[in-house]
Amino acid sequence: MIFTQIFIVVHIKLLLEWNYKSYFIIVGFGLSLFFYFFFCFIVNSFIVPFPITIITEDQTVYWIYNFMYTKAPFWFYIILATVISLIPDIILKIIENIAQMNIVQKLKQDEVERNKKGEKMKQTEDKDTESKKVRVFYVPPSINRVFDTKVKIVDDDTSDEKKKLVSPLSHKNG
Repeated sequence: MIFTQIFIVVHIKLLLEWNYKSYFIIVGFGLSLFFYFFFCFIVNSFIVPFPITIITEDQTVYWIYNFMYTKAPFWFYIILATVISLIPDIILKIIENIAQMNIVQKLKQDEVERNKKGEKMKQTEDKDTESKKVRVFYVPPSINRVFDTKVKIVDDDTSDEKKKLVSPLSHKNG
């Protein structure tokens, strides 16, 4: 009776602690319990032969488990003892989940605040440099194609040298 209860409690604790529950794990859990009870029925359905009774000192478990499995007090004890032994683990798991949720919420909140600060900085940066950025196409004298696009910052004070760098198209658009 105690072995059955220990077997069930250990399996349920493993199921509680397992992070990735899938079809195979649940089926394996069910099959393990099924084969435990099946093995108990098979072992207790036969009379132990003579050479083995020497080791067990004429103690037999013939039909004992089968008899216990048919009684309501046995199942009441199994269910009650299992629930009582799992209550501390379940409470601990709930507390851990609440603590993890608090940590995750704090991290999410910090990231949202960082994103807001980054957006504000980007907006102020864009306002400051938007009017100063001009696209300039540089074509080497020996080649007729554009190889590189460079962005030059042009100050409000335009000199003759900077006017030469600005393409004619930028004056039409700007």
